[in-house]
Amino acid sequence: PDSDAWLLAAMLNYILENSLHDTQIIERYDGLEELRAAILAITPQKAAAYCGVPAADICKLSERLASAKSGACYGRVGTNRGRYSTPTNIFIEALNIVTGQFGRKGGWVIGESPLTNPDVPAALPPAYASLTSRIGGFPLIMGAIPGGTLQHEIVTPGQDQLRALFIDSGNPVRSYPD
Repeated sequence: PDSDAWLLAAMLNYILENSLHDTQIIERYDGLEELRAAILAITPQKAAAYCGVPAADICKLSERLASAKSGACYGRVGTNRGRYSTPTNIFIEALNIVTGQFGRKGGWVIGESPLTNPDVPAALPPAYASLTSRIGGFPLIMGAIPGGTLQHEIVTPGQDQLRALFIDSGNPVRSYPD
């Protein structure tokens, strides 16, 4: 539990270090070198100690995803509940991109890219940390406040105080910390 980010980062590292990535797709995106630098230290051997998946299995899984004609790395509610949910979701999207599985038939077709494409106009919310939360000054991620501040956003008076909350398919009382 709570170790998905280790597994996914190690898979990305292995794919990039062994040139298993889709070079035609990657040429269309910016941010590959920054991604590579961010995960450089997270090898399959190191990740195995944290996620409990043997390094050899991480390597095999990486090779299978990178060579698959169709496939996708996918996460939902479970990956959104841990301490490392943001990197986990970024790594999921990045795996789909670097393996050429993003936005194609048989691959991952829903979600937003963690890398930018200079040929596509930006239609996303503000970049990470360009805005901060009202409570605590935490960086907003794609315009969203951190869930851990939700309670304080509701009970702390002031400008932009959260006064209404509509929830669909979730339970922040059980999901977010006190």
